[in-house]
Amino acid sequence: AMLSKTGRGWPWLQNQAEDVLRSALGKAQKSKQVSARLMEAASYQAFAQAEGAGKRFSKEHLKNPDNPGEFRQSLANKQRLLQLALKAYAEVIQQKSPVWAVASLQRIGALQQEMADAVLGLPTPRGMVQEEQRALFQQQLLEQATPFEEQAQQSMTLCLQKSSEFQVFGTWTKACQEHLNRIDPTGFPDVGRELAELPAPPQPTVYPPPGMIDPGKDGQKAEDFESPWHLYVGVP
Repeated sequence: AMLSKTGRGWPWLQNQAEDVLRSALGKAQKSKQVSARLMEAASYQAFAQAEGAGKRFSKEHLKNPDNPGEFRQSLANKQRLLQLALKAYAEVIQQKSPVWAVASLQRIGALQQEMADAVLGLPTPRGMVQEEQRALFQQQLLEQATPFEEQAQQSMTLCLQKSSEFQVFGTWTKACQEHLNRIDPTGFPDVGRELAELPAPPQPTVYPPPGMIDPGKDGQKAEDFESPWHLYVGVP
């Protein structure tokens, strides 16, 4: 009755309802876009913090095994810093941003390879003068570095897989491809995409903060870390 008095029928009411629905859908879509941008920004910042953790790991160098005490301490520090960095990148992946997840997988693989290279690059202690001793030491280095190299290969392979799955192709994808190609040029076919440049990460914040890294905290000492040089430095 009200509609007929105003001269407006059901078509007018239907049009009004459709206008309201379109407006609501538009607002919902805009809200989703804002949420997506916020999620991307959060992932971007988390990646920057993870890069800070990675830099702290890279700056920690293994000491010369000629000094067993300093060597054990540097080994413990580098092991701990590696785990902190890997955890930071894993947290980026959990935020489910395709771009930064792929970037984090590449960085995880790069740090794992860096750890392997650090181990393999250690000089033979000067006290090992016999050829058999030196050969045994080098064999121990290889045995300890191999798991890190294998983990790096797995991370880089997953990087390529997720890059293809998410259709994210950029500088980190290229870095994963190049790493795997150095291992086996025929075993990892090119992703077959034009690699677009991804945005460079911001300057990383210091993460974790200075003073947080202490191998003696939580009851964990240098001796608690498994060492490939137990025959020389006496670590069980």
